[in-house]
Amino acid sequence: MAGGSVGDQQQPTTPTNPNPNNGTRSNSVSSNQPNDEATVHEAFNQIPEARAMMDTFARYIPLLFILVTKLCYDHLDGIIHFLALLMTFSHANWVVRQEISKQGQKKIWVLLREMIFISVALAVVGFVLERKNIFLSIMFMPDLTEPQSLKSLLFSVCMSDLVLKLLTIVVKIVITLMPPSVIEYKSRGKIYLMAESLSQLYRSAAPIQPWLIFLFESYSGSEKIVGVILSAVYMVAKSSDLLDRIKFCKRSVIKLLQKTSYGTIPSKEQLQACGGQCPICHDNFNSPVLLECNHIFCELCVGTWFDREQTCPLCRAKIVDDPSYRDGATTFFLQLY
Repeated sequence: MAGGSVGDQQQPTTPTNPNPNNGTRSNSVSSNQPNDEATVHEAFNQIPEARAMMDTFARYIPLLFILVTKLCYDHLDGIIHFLALLMTFSHANWVVRQEISKQGQKKIWVLLREMIFISVALAVVGFVLERKNIFLSIMFMPDLTEPQSLKSLLFSVCMSDLVLKLLTIVVKIVITLMPPSVIEYKSRGKIYLMAESLSQLYRSAAPIQPWLIFLFESYSGSEKIVGVILSAVYMVAKSSDLLDRIKFCKRSVIKLLQKTSYGTIPSKEQLQACGGQCPICHDNFNSPVLLECNHIFCELCVGTWFDREQTCPLCRAKIVDDPSYRDGATTFFLQLY
């Protein structure tokens, strides 16, 4: 009897839904999503201008592919030369940044190897490929014997810009190879910044003469006025870029003349309270400095950190301004005009 009563009590129960609208609401949401997408697709198809534009673009895709293929094939040599020089620059830029970050532990043979690679690349461009007009354009002595077409001008300007970038890296390698008795490690970030600012100013000024010659010499006779107008418009557009580069050089000169100071000298009690070791190099403090956020580091360690970052390594409080280019980096920006 007891077993039967227990069995009678264990009746199967149907699960209750405290909110019966949840299921229907979720189903309606999931079902509305494809409907919304279909509605948007149908609305787009109902616009004749949009549909005609997409159809026209689809028809011209084969033509664009043919033109790009022909352009690459006709100028395959120039494209290969440009990509080779670009890869040389990218690799050298990365290696130099890595070695600069090591400071006293840098590998001299790695930096010398990069200088050799750059020298070989420049020699190949100038003598083997016989593109001496690039170096003449860099020295503001362009070859005026033959008029340039637009594509040859763009190619020459791009190659000249890459050559100047490689020369900038060579200068930074020379600075890196200097012993600390000549250039202190804590001051090198400002020197790298100065070198980069001067390089950008020079690279901004280098294409001016070739572009002016191209714009002015493209017309003759009464059409010379068109060349004069185009040259004037070019100089107006170029002036803003030159002004930005000049301001950048001015800021870098001010930073170079300023004395680098990240904080104050901590007391003995403060050094003992933080353990007596630098959190960056994990060694005893060497010329410790107390930051505004009350964290203590070696002056050389934190100086290297602030050449790449703006904030404290521990608490991420902002201590310095923008550290761009103080780590020895060279900009990838390609100067086309």
